[in-house]
Amino acid sequence: MNTGLMTALSGARFAEARADGAAWARVVESAVGAHLLAVAQREGGEVRYWRDGPTDVDFVAVNGPTVTAIEVKSGDAGGGGADFRGLEVFRSRFPGSDTVLVGAGGAPLETFLAV
Repeated sequence: MNTGLMTALSGARFAEARADGAAWARVVESAVGAHLLAVAQREGGEVRYWRDGPTDVDFVAVNGPTVTAIEVKSGDAGGGGADFRGLEVFRSRFPGSDTVLVGAGGAPLETFLAV
C-alpha cells in the first residue's frame, strides 16, 4: 500500500512521470487506492472494484451500510474526454449510494488523501 515501490522501480523521475499522462494517471490512481485500503483496514471497511459491461468505477468503498463509488481523474477536467458514466450508472444501479470524484473536476487529490 505504498506507491514508493511502484515509482522507484519505474525509473522515471518525477518530472518525467508527471509529463506522461498515462504514467501519472497510474500513480495518482494507485495513491488513492493505497489510501482507501489503509482507511478501510483501520476502520473495518472494504475496498472493491465495480464494472458492468463497458462502465466501471475505480473504487467502491464499503463501510457498513455506506457504499461510495470513487472515480479518480488525474488530468485536466476540461480535456481528455473525461468520462463520468461509470459514476452515473453506479448511482442508478445502487440507489442510496454515494459517489465521489477525486482529482480534476472534483475533490482535490491533496484534500482527499489528507482525510
